[in-house]
Amino acid sequence: MRAPISFLASILSGGNQEIITDILRKQIALRLFKRAGNLGQPIEESILKNAGLDEAGVNRLYRLFTIAPYRERNVIPTQQREELDSGQRKGAGGFGIQKKTRGPK
Repeated sequence: MRAPISFLASILSGGNQEIITDILRKQIALRLFKRAGNLGQPIEESILKNAGLDEAGVNRLYRLFTIAPYRERNVIPTQQREELDSGQRKGAGGFGIQKKTRGPK
């Protein structure tokens, strides 16, 4: 939480600071909600509303951040670009200039 929002925005959201502030607001609301629940304190609904969350949304986020399996948290591409055949990567154009071959004379 010590990193500047402008820095986080530049590396995570293409410089859009509004996205980062919304995400941080949700993260703080999640922390406050779960802390109040663990300590048996009353939960302030205004914190959740300001973050655009409800109780079900907070519980889904908590599950995703803590106990979700690897496949739910990360999207894994089916095949890496580097593993493709180089001819496919270049659109089957090959390398260099292609000489046209003539048919039989």
